[in-house]
Amino acid sequence: MDVFLASGGSAALFALVLWLARNLIITRLTKSVESEYARLLEAYKFDLRKSEETFKADLKTKEVEIAALRSGTLSAISNRQLLLDKKRMEASEEIWASVMSLGAFKFVSSWMSVIKFEAAAEAAKHNPNVRKLVEILDQQIDPEFLKSKIVPSKSRPFVTPMLWASYSAYSIVIMQAVMRAFVIKHGVGAELLKEEKSAEILKLVLPHQAAYIEKFGASCYHYLLEELEEKIIQEIHHTISGASTDEDGIKQAAAVIKKCNEISDPAPNA
Repeated sequence: MDVFLASGGSAALFALVLWLARNLIITRLTKSVESEYARLLEAYKFDLRKSEETFKADLKTKEVEIAALRSGTLSAISNRQLLLDKKRMEASEEIWASVMSLGAFKFVSSWMSVIKFEAAAEAAKHNPNVRKLVEILDQQIDPEFLKSKIVPSKSRPFVTPMLWASYSAYSIVIMQAVMRAFVIKHGVGAELLKEEKSAEILKLVLPHQAAYIEKFGASCYHYLLEELEEKIIQEIHHTISGASTDEDGIKQAAAVIKKCNEISDPAPNA
């Protein structure tokens, strides 16, 4: 009986020890897992904070780069626009200065508008007295002197097409008058001049004057100079303001410039 009691007590004690050991192992294992989890969680949080800080730093860097790029681009655009505006202003001033210089030849244009050119040119071949009709014009009938007053084509890219076309028409009217006086002065004959394109150019620039030009021909060109000047002023305003030219205006100007380019150098050898 005592033996059984002793054996039962030992078994109970062993079971208790085993239960305590198991609980201890479970507790330690749980704490170990919790500790490892906490460590991993802290490591994850640290990596997350580090990644967040890195992301913020990269974002800040990109924002600075974008701001610099935006500022640089806007600055470049602004500088380019300022340069273009400066070129437009200079080209417009150059054209108007030329118009003022060519205005000195209006007297020639006025003089030639009242002379029957074809008859005078033919008579001047043989009659010195006819040639004297234009001697009063002196230097103003020197083609080379006139050319020095013409604006070089380097200004053309910076003005509206219609401004260049109007200026071209104006200079052609003046040049034609000078060349007519030159022909009479030297008695070389009217056939030397090729004037067919002049009327076409004026009709393109001043289409509402087509019937007037058709009726009176070259004798009326002088009386169109003032209107051409007004048109040039109007187009200078458009050029300086940067106003766009409509499609019809561009086509009209292109047609004028094409006709101008078809006119060969009319200056004969003296």
